[in-house]
Amino acid sequence: IESGVYREAARSQGNNSTFNSMNYSGAGRGCNTLSGEFEVANIEYVNEAVDRAYIKFEQRCDGSPSAARGEIYLDARSSDVPTVDAGSDSSANDGQLVTLAGIVIDDDDLSDIRWSQISGTAVEIVNADALDASFTAPSVEFGLSETLAFELFIKDAEGYKSFDRVSIEVTGTTRPDRDNDGVPDIDDAFPDDPNESRDSDGDGIGDNADAFPNDASETQDSDGDGVGDNADAFPNDASETKDSDGDGVGDNADAFPNDASRTQADDGSGETSDSGGGSFGKFSLLLGFIAILRRYPIGLGLWRFKSRLPII
Repeated sequence: IESGVYREAARSQGNNSTFNSMNYSGAGRGCNTLSGEFEVANIEYVNEAVDRAYIKFEQRCDGSPSAARGEIYLDARSSDVPTVDAGSDSSANDGQLVTLAGIVIDDDDLSDIRWSQISGTAVEIVNADALDASFTAPSVEFGLSETLAFELFIKDAEGYKSFDRVSIEVTGTTRPDRDNDGVPDIDDAFPDDPNESRDSDGDGIGDNADAFPNDASETQDSDGDGVGDNADAFPNDASETKDSDGDGVGDNADAFPNDASRTQADDGSGETSDSGGGSFGKFSLLLGFIAILRRYPIGLGLWRFKSRLPII
């Protein structure tokens, strides 16, 4: 027999069996039929005889779903062979610092101590040449788990060797965060943008970049007047926001904000400066009338009136 995993094992039928066979029994109990598997983790021979072996097994009797599981250690060497204990199987969360604590019994003179990983996602073992070592549990998908197995090997000054194994089950507890902004993807409105995580108004613009994070109709305020560009008739003029009459002049600068035909008053009289009227227009009309009377007098009364008129 050699190191390896032997599956689909059945009850031994004697030395002529042509299949993987096993039979674990004791205390007057046994199986009529059985199924199972076993792993020869390590086996050493001296003069064709087994000198040392470590075997793990799993056996089910008579079709039962329950299994008997165990480990067999065999060492035919001196009673002074060192014994090592890698500790009990345990569990950890991904990212957690895990300590591997080994114990050696009845031998203080060791020439070699070595931790090694035998299965699972590869990790870096710190202080692998000491009984107490450690590693950081690898990342595991959230909600799933993975088992990592480690072996502690020792050798004493006389060359005698011993080893033991321990398993650590690592559970994924860290939710994915693709942009590493500290907000899990499942809670991040922008899982690929480290600058954004929320969109309170649902307008597709993150709250950090949105000048109006609670107003889905606005996102920018170019002139900083507190009115969003979409609602601001003058988005680049901080002094104006409305144009009620649509004449292109903001309400603040428009003397007639509700009259598109007028925008400014002259002296407060109510007349617009761009209408062509006002007091100056009336005075010009009067002077023109007087000039006509002087040139074309009619009757004596008008002549007398003419003689008193100033020359124009």
